[in-house]
Amino acid sequence: MDGCVPQIKTLHSPDVDNLDSWIPEGDGFYVLLQLGIGLRDEAGSDNFEIVLANPEGLRSRCTEGSIVVGDRGLLVLRSFEWREIQSHLRRIVSSCGGRDWVEVSTKLQWYFFWEYEDYAQEEDH
Repeated sequence: MDGCVPQIKTLHSPDVDNLDSWIPEGDGFYVLLQLGIGLRDEAGSDNFEIVLANPEGLRSRCTEGSIVVGDRGLLVLRSFEWREIQSHLRRIVSSCGGRDWVEVSTKLQWYFFWEYEDYAQEEDH
């Protein structure tokens, strides 16, 4: 088993006030979800993002001739079942264990956008 086990510490959407009771209006939904993910036995977390959408929600966001589905950071759902979504996200995150946080965060980026993915430290001169 890998040494570092990630877990979801927080879930939040700037688009929805209460994910536990939210019911999408109309046929489509397209919701940004922000996850605080950290190591199981450590305090703190980094921010990761994924969009939760159904086909109708994706279709409503597209203009003529645009590409509908991206390569990551998107979970396409038939319906918004919050408990099932949480379980699925927990399975994804727990499958991304590794030797250290660098390996874990690299695996998490297969599925999510990471707040530090384009971050580059300045070198001392």
